Amino acid sequence: MILKRFLLIVLFIAQSLVIIAQEHPIVDFFNGKIFNDQILLSWNIIGGNNCNGITIYHSTNDADYVEVGSIPGVCGAIVDAEPYSFLHSDPAPNTLNYYKLKLGSQGYTTALSVTFYKTGNKGFTFFPNPSKEYINLYVSEENQDPRVEVFDSSGKKMMSQNVIAGVLVKIDTFKLTKGVYIIRLLDGNEVVSSNQLVQL
Repeated sequence: MILKRFLLIVLFIAQSLVIIAQEHPIVDFFNGKIFNDQILLSWNIIGGNNCNGITIYHSTNDADYVEVGSIPGVCGAIVDAEPYSFLHSDPAPNTLNYYKLKLGSQGYTTALSVTFYKTGNKGFTFFPNPSKEYINLYVSEENQDPRVEVFDSSGKKMMSQNVIAGVLVKIDTFKLTKGVYIIRLLDGNEVVSSNQLVQL
């Protein structure tokens, strides 16, 4: 039990850290995080450096990049570091999203990767669905004390498990017989939402 809690804590710390890309000569950080079912990118241009426009590129395979936004005009400042941000409203769900910045003639930043889980207004997502042996479940960070419960078609509770918001959790479903189940998300004692799971 102690080892399980320790591993959950390590997993929580590892996945809740903001993802940071390798530095560019004129950028002192470039990071991304999930924010309201979008990805918020932020970066600083080191004081005393500038470029002519910033273009934001996105990819799902770290090879084929497309432009998703731009910040025109001169960037950077003479003395102080200059902060910038961009909100990507349409990242690919349940997978890695890669980002690069083109800083005018100064070239590209190193690729930044952010794993994105789209929860929508339900507050959670899970996959695969249908499932055979397990599901990957992700609960949005707005939930303070999340727990998931699984019910069969007659309303009988089949399992209940506390989870950590903002961390992808693997839940075994191999003990469930074939059929349709309801997964319910609770925050404390309050029911947040529910969704249907098909077990093969």
